[in-house]
Formats: sequence, structure tokens, C-alpha cells
Amino acid sequence: DAYAASRAETMQNIESTIVELGGIFQQLAHMVKEQEEMVE
Repeated sequence: DAYAASRAETMQNIESTIVELGGIFQQLAHMVKEQEEMVE
């Protein structure tokens, strides 16, 4: 079933995008924390 296959592929793409975004947010949080430490 082509529809089910393309749906599964789309879900995998969304999942990897979310994982990527999570990594970016972690980097941002780390940078913010480092800057706060520099200010003190």
C-alpha cells in the first residue's frame, strides 16, 4: 500500500526533524548558561 508507505516515511522524517530540533535547543540552552556564567 503506497499510501501507508509514504505515511510511514513522512513520520520518520518528522521524527528525525524533532530529534534535530531537540539537539539545537540543547546547544542553545548550553550557550545561554555559559553566557550567564561569564556575566557573573
